[in-house]
Amino acid sequence: MAFPRGLITSYDITDNRIHIDDIFNKYQLPETPFLNVVKVGDKIDSTILQWYEDVPIPLEFKLTAKHTSATGTLAVDDASTLKVGNILKYGQYLFRITNISGNTLTVTALNGDAEIAADSVLTLVSDANPEAASLVDSAVGQRVLRENVTQIFTEYIKISGTQRELKQWVKNYDIWADEVDRKLRKLRVMMERTLLNGVLHKPTNNTEPRLAGGVEYFIKKYGISTTGTLAEVNFKAVLEELWKKQASGIQVWMNAKTKEDFFNQLLYAKVYVDRAETRAGMRIQSYVCEYGEFELYTSPHIEAGKIYFVNPANIEIRPLRPFVVEELAKTGDYVQAQIVGEYTFKIQDSGLMAVFTVG
Repeated sequence: MAFPRGLITSYDITDNRIHIDDIFNKYQLPETPFLNVVKVGDKIDSTILQWYEDVPIPLEFKLTAKHTSATGTLAVDDASTLKVGNILKYGQYLFRITNISGNTLTVTALNGDAEIAADSVLTLVSDANPEAASLVDSAVGQRVLRENVTQIFTEYIKISGTQRELKQWVKNYDIWADEVDRKLRKLRVMMERTLLNGVLHKPTNNTEPRLAGGVEYFIKKYGISTTGTLAEVNFKAVLEELWKKQASGIQVWMNAKTKEDFFNQLLYAKVYVDRAETRAGMRIQSYVCEYGEFELYTSPHIEAGKIYFVNPANIEIRPLRPFVVEELAKTGDYVQAQIVGEYTFKIQDSGLMAVFTVG
């Protein structure tokens, strides 16, 4: 990769900034595995990024009160996504919704009726209407506003007068390129840590720094967040919830220690051993169950004991000020430059992602 070499002079150019965001974006560092799979979106024009996303449509509804046979009503926890004509099922019984008032459903029992206890779960199985039925809308198009703020990332380069006189500097300016490379690598690490662990802070004035919210913040606020022992039954329970929400493209990310302590131990009994094999150890790369096949990935910047279920295709880095390097005023026997950039993250459809915390 080509880095800017040498000092920048102000007398022959109108802007002493050199854009290095293309270099930053092309890095594929082993230290930043999650950032490597996240795309960089278009430049934004505000310190606040807003977007709309669909509310996940539930397919199951819990009774909040006992249903008595022949009463013709069902009280559910949330009827906002249901409509007249929907068919609900409990056991062998089918109920067609004929009217909705708040969270109380007026229903017609289609194949018998029975008492159903409170907290029982009814499943949405279909939608059926008679001929020439009137138009009845549903809340399928419901969308909600999400937002994140930009965060300023900075690093500095300082080169002494002695370093400038070294033969290597005079000949190829390698020290400048090396310093830019070192600082960009550090900034990549800082950005991955922010993308994964950042907590949204939106100050009311510019005397405080803005902090961009990351993956865990958005999942805990809008998605599935659960705590439990690291057992396969609990892991599969999260996958089942995501499956019910019809989440797609899910990858499983965790710290390498979490993976070693659990997943790499999970199937040792089923490993075929080749006596001619010269390697020791093993690494599980995917997990298969009734809810799909899921690739397992690790990042050193995820806290040990936390597992993220995410779709990286729905995550974007969005720049307000792409990274530039610019020379600062000379105040002593050295030259100095600043690397500065301002970015935020778009975590689309965080309601279809999950975080599991070992507790």
